[in-house]
Amino acid sequence: MSSLVKMSIQGIRSFGPDDKDKQVIKFFNPLTIIQGHNGAGKTTIIECLKYMTTGDFPPGCARGGSFVHDPKIAHETEVKGQIRLQFRDVNGQLVSVQKSMMATQKVKKVDFKTMEGVITRDKHGQRVSLSSRCAEIEREMISLLGVSKAVLTNVIFCHQEDSNWPLSEGKTLKTKFDEIFSATRYIKALEAIRKFKLDQGHTIKEHQTEIKYLKQNKEKAAEIKEHQSQTEGRLAGSKESIRQIRQELQPVEERIDKINAKANEIHQLEKRISSLQSRKTQMERDMQDLRDNLENIFSGSTEQLKRQLSEHQGQVEENEDAVRQLEMRMDQVTREGQRYGRERGDLLVKQGKLQQEATLHQQNIQDRDNLVLRLAQQLGLEGFSSAPFNDRRITRFHECMKQRIDEAVAMATSVKRDYEEQEAAAQKKVDDLRDTKTKLEQTQRLKQDMMNKNKRERREIETELSKVDASTERIASLGADLARKERELQQVEESAHIPQLKEEVLQLQNEKRQLDGQLGQLDAELHQMHLQSSVRTQLEMLRKDKVGKEDSIRKLKQRHQSELTDLMGHFPSKTELVEWLSKKQQEIAQSQSRTQKVHQEISSLEARKKMLTEQLKKREQELDKYEEQLFDVCGSQDFDVEMDELGDHIQKLQDQKGALVGTRHLYTRFISELQKEPSCPLCERRFGDDQEVKELVDFIKQKIARVPTELNTKDQLLRQQQQKYDTMMSLKPIRKQVVDLKDHEVPDIKSKISTINQEIEQKRTQITEGDELFATLSMEEEMAKACKDDIAMIERYRTELRELEKKIAQQSSKLAGSDSGRTIEEVNSAKQDKQLQVDNTAAKLEQKRQQISDLSERINALKMEVNTIAGEKLRLESELQLEDQKAELVSVYQELQREIKGDQGKAEVVSVYQELQREIKDTQEKLEPLESRLQGLRREKDDITRKKEQAVERAKNKVDQEKSRKNEVAGLDAEIDRYIEQGRDKLLQETEEKLQVLENKVKKAEDEKEKMDTRMQSLRKEVANQKARERELQDNLQLRKREEEVNKIAGEISDLEEELGGLDARSIEQEKRKLVEKQDQLLKEKYVAEGRMRGLEEEIRRYRKELQSDQFKDADVKYRDMMIVLRTTELANADLEKYYKALDRAVMSYHHMKMEEINKIIQELWRNTYRGQDIDTIEIRSAEDTTTAATKNMRRTYNYRVVMVKGETALDMRGRCSAGQKVLASLIIRLALAETFCINCGVLALDEPTTNLDRENIESLAAALMDIVKGRSRQRNFQLLVITHDEEFVDLLVHANFTQHFWRVSKDNDGLSQLVKHDAAALQD
Repeated sequence: MSSLVKMSIQGIRSFGPDDKDKQVIKFFNPLTIIQGHNGAGKTTIIECLKYMTTGDFPPGCARGGSFVHDPKIAHETEVKGQIRLQFRDVNGQLVSVQKSMMATQKVKKVDFKTMEGVITRDKHGQRVSLSSRCAEIEREMISLLGVSKAVLTNVIFCHQEDSNWPLSEGKTLKTKFDEIFSATRYIKALEAIRKFKLDQGHTIKEHQTEIKYLKQNKEKAAEIKEHQSQTEGRLAGSKESIRQIRQELQPVEERIDKINAKANEIHQLEKRISSLQSRKTQMERDMQDLRDNLENIFSGSTEQLKRQLSEHQGQVEENEDAVRQLEMRMDQVTREGQRYGRERGDLLVKQGKLQQEATLHQQNIQDRDNLVLRLAQQLGLEGFSSAPFNDRRITRFHECMKQRIDEAVAMATSVKRDYEEQEAAAQKKVDDLRDTKTKLEQTQRLKQDMMNKNKRERREIETELSKVDASTERIASLGADLARKERELQQVEESAHIPQLKEEVLQLQNEKRQLDGQLGQLDAELHQMHLQSSVRTQLEMLRKDKVGKEDSIRKLKQRHQSELTDLMGHFPSKTELVEWLSKKQQEIAQSQSRTQKVHQEISSLEARKKMLTEQLKKREQELDKYEEQLFDVCGSQDFDVEMDELGDHIQKLQDQKGALVGTRHLYTRFISELQKEPSCPLCERRFGDDQEVKELVDFIKQKIARVPTELNTKDQLLRQQQQKYDTMMSLKPIRKQVVDLKDHEVPDIKSKISTINQEIEQKRTQITEGDELFATLSMEEEMAKACKDDIAMIERYRTELRELEKKIAQQSSKLAGSDSGRTIEEVNSAKQDKQLQVDNTAAKLEQKRQQISDLSERINALKMEVNTIAGEKLRLESELQLEDQKAELVSVYQELQREIKGDQGKAEVVSVYQELQREIKDTQEKLEPLESRLQGLRREKDDITRKKEQAVERAKNKVDQEKSRKNEVAGLDAEIDRYIEQGRDKLLQETEEKLQVLENKVKKAEDEKEKMDTRMQSLRKEVANQKARERELQDNLQLRKREEEVNKIAGEISDLEEELGGLDARSIEQEKRKLVEKQDQLLKEKYVAEGRMRGLEEEIRRYRKELQSDQFKDADVKYRDMMIVLRTTELANADLEKYYKALDRAVMSYHHMKMEEINKIIQELWRNTYRGQDIDTIEIRSAEDTTTAATKNMRRTYNYRVVMVKGETALDMRGRCSAGQKVLASLIIRLALAETFCINCGVLALDEPTTNLDRENIESLAAALMDIVKGRSRQRNFQLLVITHDEEFVDLLVHANFTQHFWRVSKDNDGLSQLVKHDAAALQD
C-alpha cells in the first residue's frame, strides 16, 4: 500500500523562493494534522500534493502562472519554484519525485514555464532516475500510487473549492462517478464487442451468399467431370479402332515399301542409263567442237603434250610478272601525279582567289577615290580635287563628313522642336472647343430624353385607337394564313416525288430477291462443306491448334516483353537469359558482401557508442550527484559568487566583533577619564555641571552593558558562516570536478557520440542504398527467373508450331482437289455478310415505304388545315356585318379624337413637346458652327503634324544620306585596310612560286609514265600470243580426256542394260496399284477415326481447361473451406454474444456491489456523525440511463444522485439541504469512496472539513474520523491528512492519541509561509 513520507516546498504560492525559505513537512502515520489561520498557506500543501501526483494545477491557475511565488512580491524578475515529494509505492519501495517550475515577470503578465521533472528510486541496489523528457511522470505516479487519477483528484486530494462535488449538478456528478468507477472503459469494451459482432454478422451473410455460389460451382464441376469421363470412354473406343486399322495397314504399307524399293531400283537404272547416254552424246558433241576449233592437232603422246604445256605456262608467268611490276610502278607514278595534280589544283584555286582579291583591292581603291571625288564635288569640299588619295587625306574627308552629319542632326532637332510647339498650341485650342461641344451635347441629350418621355405619353393615349381595327385584322390574318397553307401544300406535293419513291421500292425488292438467291447458294455450299468430315476436321483442328500456339506465344511474349526489354534491351533466347542470370547473381553476391561489411562496421561503431554512452551516463550521474551536493549548500546561487559573498560576510562579522571588543575598552577608559576630569575625552569640551557628566557616564555604561549580548550574537553568526564557509571549501574540489565535467568531459563524450551517430547514419545510408540495390537486383533476378520457364515454353511452342505447319501442309495437299478455298468459318462469315446485306436492303425498303406513308399523311394533314382555315374565314365573313361594324368603328374613333382634342393634359403634353423641340433645335444650331470650327482646328492641327513629320522625315533622310555616304567610303576603306593587314599580296607571290615547282614535278611524272606504258603494251602483246598457244595445247589435252571418258561411259551403259533385262516392271506396277487402292481405303478409315479422336480429345481438353478455370478449379475444396469458415465464424459470433452478456453482467454486478458497499459505509458514517433529527441517512442512488441505451444500441450507462432519507421518503439533497449538511454529506461520501476504492493507497486528505458545521457536528465528525483511524490503524501505511483552522477540532483529534505531533502553518514578518512541528502533548496540557 502506498503512503507519503515527506515533502519540501520552495517558491510555491506564499512559500518563499530562497533556500532558507524552503519548508519540509513529514507525514505521520496514521494521522497528520496541519493547522493554521486562514491565508497562512495550508491549502497550498494539498495543491502541491495534487500537482505532484496528478500534474493538475489548482482551480483558477490553469496555466500555472499564479501557482509560483509572485515575482513582484519577491522583487525579482524571475522566480523558481520546486517541490520534492518522497513516498512509498504500492510495493513499499521508497520513491522520490521532484518537479521544478519558473515564473518570469513580463511587462503585462507573468510567463510560466515548467522545467524538467525527475522520479528517482532504488532498483536492484542501484539508484534509477526517470526524466520527464523521456516519460510521462503523471502516468508513472498513478502506477506507483496504485489508484486512478480520478480517485486522486476527486477523493484523496480534493481541493477545498471542489470538495462539494458530490452535490453538484447531474451531468458533472455522472462524469465524476463514471471516472471513479472506470465505467467508460467497460462501456467502450461492450461497444467494441457489439460492433465486432455486427460486422461478423455481415460477414456470415456474405459467406452464406458465397457458399451458395460455391455449391453451384461444385455441382457444375461434378457434371463436367462426368461428361469428361464419358468422353474419355468414347476416346478409348476411337483409339482402339485406329489401332486395328493400323494393324491392317502395316503389312500393306510394308509390301508397298518393298514394291516401291524395287520400282525405284528399276527407275534408277533407267534413269542412270538415260543420263549416261545423254552425257555420252554431249561429250561426243563437245569433242567434235574441239576438233573443229583446233588449227593444229598435237601428234605426240599425252606426256609430251603435258610437258610442253607446263614449259609454256612458265614463260607466260614470267612475262605476266614483268607486266605486274610495270603496272605497280605505273600505279605509283599515277598516284604521285594525281597527288601533284590535286596540290596544283588547290594552288590554282588559291591563286585564282588571291588574284581576284588583288583585283578587287585595286578596284576598291579606285572606287573609293572616285567616290571621294564625286562627293567632294557634290558637297563642295576643298582639297579633294585630284586622285589618288593617301591615308591622311582620307582621314580628313571622314572628319568633314562627320561635321556635316552633326550639323544635319542639329537642324533636324531644331525643326522638330518648332513644329511640336505649334502642334501643342493647336491641340489646346481643339481641347477647349471639344469641352464646349461636349457640354452642349449633354444639354441636347437631356432635352431629347424629356421629348422621348413626352412621346411615350402620347403613344399611350393613341393606343386606345388601335383596338378599333382588330376585327378586320383577324379576317385579313385568316386570309394570309389560308394563302400560306395553300402554298405550303403545293410545295409539299411538288417536292414529294412519290412515283420516284415507288420506283426505288421496286428496285430494292429486286435487289432483295437477288441477295436471297445468293444466300441460298451459300447455304448449299455450307451444307456441302459440312458433309466433308475427316480431313477437313483434322485440318481445322491443326489450324486451330496452330492459332492457339501462336496466341500462346504472343501472350507469353506480351506478358514479359516490356520487362525483358527493360532488363536486357531485347527479347532474349533461353541461352541468353541463363547467361544474364549468371551475371546478375554475381552482382547480387557482391552487393551482399558489401552490405555485410558495412553491417560489421556499424556493429563496431555501435559498440563504441554503447561504451561512450555508458561513460556519459556515469559522468552525468556524477555531475547530478555533485550538483545536488552543491545545491544543498548554496541553492541556486553560483558557487564562486556565494563563496565570495560568504567570505566578505565573515570578514565583516570579524570586523564588527573586533570593533565591539575595542569599544568596551574604549568606553571604560572614557569613564575613568570623565571621573578624573569633567571634559569630553574626544573634543575636550568641558561640561557645565556634574549632572551632565553623570548622564554621559550612565549612557556609556549602558552601551558597555549591551556589548556582551551583541558580541555573543556576532560570535554565533560568525561560527555559522565560518562553518558554511568551511563546508564550501571542502566542496571546492567537487566544484572543480563539476566544471570539468560540464565544460570538458561531458561535451567531449557527447561530441564523440554525435560523430559516431553521424558515421552510423552514413553507414546506414550506405546499407539502405545497398539494400535498395540488392532489392533492385533481386527483383530483376526474380523477374528474369519468372520469365525463364515461359521463354522455354515459347521455344517449345515454336518447335511444335513448325511441326504443325508441316502437318497442315500435308493435309492441305490432300484437299487440293476438292477444297473450294474457303473454310466453314469463312463461308459462315460470307453468309453473315449476305444476311446483313439482306437485312440492310429490307430496312431501306421499309424506310422508303414509311417515307411514302409519311408524305401522304402530311399532304392530307395540310389539306385538312386549308379546309379548316377556309371554313373559319367563311364563318367570320358570314357572321360579321362589315358595313355596320365599320361605321361604328369610325364613330368611336371620331369620339376619341374629340376627347383627345378637348383634353387639357393632351394640350400640355403637346406644348411641352414643342418647347423641347425648339430648345433642341437651338442647341443643334449652336453645335453646328462648333463642329465646323472643331473640324477646322483638327485639320489645322493635322496639317501641323503632317508638316512636322515631313520636315522631320526630310531632315532624317538628309542625315541618313550623309551617313550612307560616309559609311560607303568607310566600308571601302575597311576592305582596303583589311587586304593590306592580312598580307594577301605576299601570299599571292608565294603561291605562284609553289605552283611553278609543282608544274615541273607533274611534267616529269608524265614522261616516266609514257615510257612505262610503251613497255607494257609490248609485253601484253607477247603474253596474249603465248596464251593463245597455251589454250590450243589445253584444248588438245582436253580432247584426249574426253575420248577416254566416252569409251568409259559406253562400257557402263552396256553393263546397266544387261542388268535391267532381268526385271519385270509391268507386274510390279499392277501389284502396286492394287495395294495403293487398299492403302487409300484404310487411310481414309484411319483419318476419319483420327478426326473423330481429335475432336474427342479437343472436347476432353476443353473439359479439363474448364475444370482448371478459376470458377471450377478445386471447387469442392473451396466449398469445404468456405463451409468451415462459415461454421467457425458462426461459432465465434455466438461466443461474442456470450462474452458481451457475461461482461455486461459482470459490469452490472460490480457496479451494484460497489454501490451497496459505498452506501453501507455512508449510512454508518452519517448515523455516527450527524446529530440532527431531520435526516436519518443519505444514499447515492444510481439508475440505468434508458434514454441513452435506446439511442445508442443498448449501451449501459448510469445516472447518479445523492438523496436524503427520512423514514420511507427519499428526496434529492441538491437544493434542499443546508450548507453544513452539504459539507458533511460531501465529506462522508468522499470517506466512503476512499474506503472502497483506495485499497492500494492508504492516503486521504481533508481540507477544512469543518466548514459550515456547528459545534455538535464538528465533535461527531471528529469522533467518526477517529473511529476510521482506529479501524484502519492496523494497516501499516494508512494516513489521514487533516487541514483545518479550527483549533478546537485539532484538540479533539489530538486527544484520541493517534499522533504525537501536529504541524502549524503561519506567516513570518515578510509574509512567507512557515511550517513548524508542535508536540501534541503540549496541546493536551
